[in-house]
Amino acid sequence: MSFLRDLLEKSVAERSPSLMAIDATGIDSWQGSRHYERRIGEAHMPYAKANIIVDTDNKLIYGHVLRMKPRHDVIGAESIFKNMKYKHVLVLGDKGYDSELLHKIAEQGGFLLYAPPRNSSRKSPRGKHRKR
Repeated sequence: MSFLRDLLEKSVAERSPSLMAIDATGIDSWQGSRHYERRIGEAHMPYAKANIIVDTDNKLIYGHVLRMKPRHDVIGAESIFKNMKYKHVLVLGDKGYDSELLHKIAEQGGFLLYAPPRNSSRKSPRGKHRKR
């Protein structure tokens, strides 16, 4: 993983993005279907969770987190945001990234996170960073 991180850093060293997007996806770590696993009596193999942040203009990857357990999107994004070196960048995320903690980390890092508010019965989101 350290080799991959170094390679990504060197490939984007001369760039300065203005608009980035972050998202996560699950990756099966085993090719068999769950139906087949149950049918033959094998234990289910877990899947990996990958969080990736990319520049929307150049389609270059600026950061990633790979976890071998299913975890919430906020956990991976938190470590990506803490390691992000770029200032004055707008980061777009889906409703899974609407967290007061992530908005606070983004403001401290010098960039802005935009994630639409999660569905709620409240008229406006709680927290000063989410309201902004």
